[in-house]
Amino acid sequence: KILGLPLENKVLIRTKATQPQSKLSPMARWNNTKDAFAVLDPLKIKDKFILIIDDIYTTGSTMDACSKTLVEQGAAGVYFLTVSIGHLQNKKESII
Repeated sequence: KILGLPLENKVLIRTKATQPQSKLSPMARWNNTKDAFAVLDPLKIKDKFILIIDDIYTTGSTMDACSKTLVEQGAAGVYFLTVSIGHLQNKKESII
């Protein structure tokens, strides 16, 4: 919103139940997310560049599955951004 770019929150939907990824092996993660997403309205993404923001990037399996679906449905390209924050257990210590 700050950049004045359009924001669409409901572009992808999950089409199959997937297991939580945290305890899966890398190969199991890829199989878990394969064909797990669909585009709700392909006209919204046709010939557009899409930015996906997520909180975790481990093997890239979720991002790969999402980007393949988006491109197959007409997106011009897909970019990813992972954003996370942390906190110190002992607030007396500084990480800087």
